[in-house]
Amino acid sequence: MSHHISAAPDRIVVSVNGVEELNIAGSFANGRVGFYNYSQASVLYSAIEEQQVFVSESGAIGLFGLGIVGLGLAALRRTAR
Repeated sequence: MSHHISAAPDRIVVSVNGVEELNIAGSFANGRVGFYNYSQASVLYSAIEEQQVFVSESGAIGLFGLGIVGLGLAALRRTAR
């Protein structure tokens, strides 16, 4: 049985055996992950991995802006010589 949970700042998607079971849009802040077991005894979680595979849109725009500013400053230094 394979499970996949994908969490982004604007969406959470849960798939079980390749079938999408949950897809919720919203605004989700950074935080911790917890599991609820319906009070079942002897529950075992294994093979859990965290993978960060994206940069938020606002973060990407900020990095792009810093790159443009850096290029502009480098060009000014060259012309000032």
